[in-house]
Amino acid sequence: MENKVTLRQFTYTFLLLSITPIFSSLPGLLAPSGDSTGYVAVLYYGVIGCVFAWLMYQVLYVYRGYSLLEILSDLVGTVIAKFILLVYALWSVLVILFKIGSYATLLQTTLLPTISADILLGFLFLLCVYAFSKGSKTILRFSEFLFLPAVFFLGILFLFAVPSFHTEYLKTISISSLTDNLRRIPSIASIGGNLMLLLFFLGNIEHKPELPCDINEAPDTKGKQKSHQTFQIRLYRCILQFTLLCFASILLSLCINGPKLTENFTYPIYQSVKGVSILSTFERFDAFITLICIVSDFTAVCVFAFISVTCFSFVFQKKEQEQPKEDSSAPLDVVSPSRKTTLLLCIGAPLVLICCCYVYLRKITQYELDEYFLSYMMPLNLIFQYVLPTLLGIVCFIKRISRGKKGNQEA
Repeated sequence: MENKVTLRQFTYTFLLLSITPIFSSLPGLLAPSGDSTGYVAVLYYGVIGCVFAWLMYQVLYVYRGYSLLEILSDLVGTVIAKFILLVYALWSVLVILFKIGSYATLLQTTLLPTISADILLGFLFLLCVYAFSKGSKTILRFSEFLFLPAVFFLGILFLFAVPSFHTEYLKTISISSLTDNLRRIPSIASIGGNLMLLLFFLGNIEHKPELPCDINEAPDTKGKQKSHQTFQIRLYRCILQFTLLCFASILLSLCINGPKLTENFTYPIYQSVKGVSILSTFERFDAFITLICIVSDFTAVCVFAFISVTCFSFVFQKKEQEQPKEDSSAPLDVVSPSRKTTLLLCIGAPLVLICCCYVYLRKITQYELDEYFLSYMMPLNLIFQYVLPTLLGIVCFIKRISRGKKGNQEA
């Protein structure tokens, strides 16, 4: 079971790596021109995210236990499948580059303005090498262990910040604001779309009772139907938690800083919590916010390094390794756990090192990062996070219906 992960571990990893963009970029993106109704866009995405989670469930239901290469090979052929995975590997490298730049500028802007970037980047690289040596499951376990304490702390901080809220900053919702917020949905969608990373862990998801049974098995009993509902609810709960994090972030920024300052501040949340204190004794919680964002960036770098290594291993694997196992109920994993760890160290670590060196030599500023995100990363994220998973979800839903009708006719 060394290479198996649970759905709980993945969902917590998804939420943890989303914290930095939710706290650093999202409030400013949802408050353009001093608008204070950006939280409406968060509610819009809550609905879209549930639909996206439902599509992901269709893929998991039909292709449970299969790797992404096997899924794509079944649908479009091996050559096109490998080309798609190669493109995803290159996209993962761009995300790693952006996350490392975000990590360096965040620390130098907030906690450690006098520390050289080479020291900060070297520390991140050593942490990644240590994480790679432990394997992908350890990375996900790390996220599962840290997410709940982080959310608990953020919840307490939000409650104690409520007395400092200036509700007069919130503008009354009008028809025009409802329409304007539709254009801001891509800003949230480019962050929430990371749920599609579950496709890269399909062959590693641990078979627990909440996982759906194969569609070729006997008709569902009441117990199996309940298991299916539990599995779907877990995905919907993940989207709900993501929506609440986004809603709390934008509300905290707007009600304390105001819409104008929220738009202009580099890190609105960091500025918002500076004036928050608990019982007039504990304060300076901005340092804890920065620490949580650093952990989020570190998790994102490790996860996307794992995704890029997985894609490269699929693209360059031998043809005879692509044949599925005879036991269809067993998880199909073309890369062994020990080899994955070796690949992470031999490919993932040099990849992270190259990105760290580029960020250091390029001396990327926060302004350049913001421009890079708006001009390149946001459109690319929307394409890579939604186009393929949506098409897969629709195809799997059609397959599920057709196979269900075929089973009824045979019965």
